[in-house]
Amino acid sequence: MVTRELVLVRCEDVDGWRDARALARAVYLRTDGAGLAHDPLLAAALRQGANGVMATIAEALRHADPAAALERLGHAAEALHEVRALLYWALTGGVIGSPDHDELVALSSRAGRSLAELERSIRRTGVAPLAAE
Repeated sequence: MVTRELVLVRCEDVDGWRDARALARAVYLRTDGAGLAHDPLLAAALRQGANGVMATIAEALRHADPAAALERLGHAAEALHEVRALLYWALTGGVIGSPDHDELVALSSRAGRSLAELERSIRRTGVAPLAAE
């Protein structure tokens, strides 16, 4: 029996990073106009948080030490929770409408599930996906 290992060579090959990228892209699209244009600090905080999730996952993926990679993923999860809190603030403050809020929350939930799966994978294998680069 021949066993093949999945070889990941880029962040784009990892679901968790792709989902975080989709969230960041959607945040940027939603913060360019409408109510968030009138609240540049909130828009900036949402953008920074979404970018932080994506960047921190990328750091974790390349970390040779699994414990350090898991720590980075914990930081990414914290940034994701911050984005969700900011989205709720924007909704309750009337800065964004329910459809935009619901879409961004759905994307953040998807990123959270992928992040949890990535964490389980590192715990199971003891290796971050891109650590060998």
